[in-house]
Amino acid sequence: MRANAREAIDTRERILRAAMKVFAMHGLFKAPLSMVAREAGVSKSLIFWYYGNRENLVREVVERVLPLDVIEGCVGKGLKGRSLAECVARRYLEKYEDATMRLLLLQVLSARGLLGLVDEAFRRICVEMLPVLAEGVWGERSKENIVKARMLFGSLLCYTLNPPNGIDREEYIRIILDTLGA
Repeated sequence: MRANAREAIDTRERILRAAMKVFAMHGLFKAPLSMVAREAGVSKSLIFWYYGNRENLVREVVERVLPLDVIEGCVGKGLKGRSLAECVARRYLEKYEDATMRLLLLQVLSARGLLGLVDEAFRRICVEMLPVLAEGVWGERSKENIVKARMLFGSLLCYTLNPPNGIDREEYIRIILDTLGA
């Protein structure tokens, strides 16, 4: 890859990481882009050069924050049954170990209904990917299995937001998967 292309990719990623940090602390809607520019060490106009507008930057942050990549990554490995469920659970909990990611997840969850792209991302997860996960783990896309996939995601969200005392991550995953019959 040419040096200029690599530098452009690095700059775009630096802006995205800065936006994630600033949005986590100040909100998706309240944080000024000048603060993002300062955090990234770039001019505000460079943010517009790479992202076009605030909505496009927010869209990339939302896509990076939500766990769609977790499901797609594990399904893409061709895993089935409990192995697939374990992969999703571990990758989900690892993704949100970082405090910034947890704060951003809360910001994105609170933007549901206010920002169409968040609603669309949730639709993709809940309507498209959770049935795929249900089929991969429990063998079919029945209503019961889709509800189990939703229960898995709900329990992972609860752990992310408030880990229970006295249960480590691996034990928590085992209990969830045993309970759900994965």
